[in-house]
Amino acid sequence: MALSQYRTFPRRASLSLRLCASAGNFLSAGAILDGRKEFPAKTQRAQSLAFPVQYTTLLVFVVVVLLSLPLTGHAQVKITIDHNTGKEATAAFKFKHVPSPARDDAATKAKLIMVDAEADPNSADIGALTDGILPTSDDQPRKNFFLRAGSGGGRLRMDLGSVIELAQINTYSWHPNARGPQVYRLWASDGADPKFNAAPRANINPAACGWKLIATVDTRSNDEDKDGGQFGVSIAGQSGNLGKFRYLLFDLYVTEIADDFGNTFYSEIDVVANHAPR
Repeated sequence: MALSQYRTFPRRASLSLRLCASAGNFLSAGAILDGRKEFPAKTQRAQSLAFPVQYTTLLVFVVVVLLSLPLTGHAQVKITIDHNTGKEATAAFKFKHVPSPARDDAATKAKLIMVDAEADPNSADIGALTDGILPTSDDQPRKNFFLRAGSGGGRLRMDLGSVIELAQINTYSWHPNARGPQVYRLWASDGADPKFNAAPRANINPAACGWKLIATVDTRSNDEDKDGGQFGVSIAGQSGNLGKFRYLLFDLYVTEIADDFGNTFYSEIDVVANHAPR
């Protein structure tokens, strides 16, 4: 059953997350956004910008500390985002930095299920996310997977079949307007925790039932009129290793709430195993 409320990151939060990402501590920023909380579409305007000097100094100190926190217990994560528009957006999904979608990767034979999510009647089957078949233009509902119009996002779980060492997780989307950007949290698990819940619903914090937060992704800009196009996101370990996992949980958010059509057109998800020699 899909969520009944809209869930979206405020665009101002997007800028802060990207700032943390550029400092190499994107995961720390994501970890602060713990669990499955509701995110307001807009942030409340501050009553005054005239802060006393001591508070301003404290704020700067806190920001510096957050940007320098080590990723204790997790691999260092690097998130790369590419955005193609106009003639650069083609059926080949070629990007400057993000690899093009693969036809044979670790996700090809994975099992996908919807957890607290419902596909839109006009969407392709969930299997379109891993079949290697890509849309050929920017508005092809039957060649993309997207959640039901009016829903507030939802969760998808991928089962790789066994625990494998991962190098990258890449996600792709394409739409001319607000359904192009990607906004999600990625969780992963090896399933070994005694408290492991393979299908945590909306009211359950994955961190409390055997899941680890890998990354928080938000490809929107601060100008929604420029958010259409083709997006490629690559989540990789700084050392070439994301960790050893069997399950991936994609916690999807809407990109906007101005209307019922804020669910992203996801074209493909690739999971790249780490075959580096030992």
